[in-house]
Amino acid sequence: TDLQGPQPIQDSAVDSLREALAQALEQHEELAAFACACEERLRARDEEAEQVRQQLERVMRDLQEMRNEELQADLAAARSEAAAQEAKSELAELHTKYLQQASLLTEQRTLMAELQTELQVQQTSPLLRELDQKGRALQAATAQLKAQETAM
Repeated sequence: TDLQGPQPIQDSAVDSLREALAQALEQHEELAAFACACEERLRARDEEAEQVRQQLERVMRDLQEMRNEELQADLAAARSEAAAQEAKSELAELHTKYLQQASLLTEQRTLMAELQTELQVQQTSPLLRELDQKGRALQAATAQLKAQETAM
């Protein structure tokens, strides 16, 4: 009877072990399936992260291009403003020179008018007319003397 008594205990222990082993295998399969699902989710998230990284790179490139364009526009505007200021300065300088030349021209015209007036006064002066007549008479007498000398 000793041989038969412990045998049901061993059968129940083996059954318990088999049941525990079946549960462990089932849990292992569930864990393996969970691990696969986690790996798939991880891969999907890695792909999403890569797409986001690529989008971020594109956005950063676009932003850099826009910044460069903005800087180029600012530089062009600054150059244009500097050129406009330089042109205004040159125009002011030319205007000043023009005014100086106009002033000199006015002075010259005034002097010319004064000279013409003085000349007219001198030409109408009776002394000048008398001197002019005497000068002509002297020339005529000189010419006559030369003619007489030549005739002799």
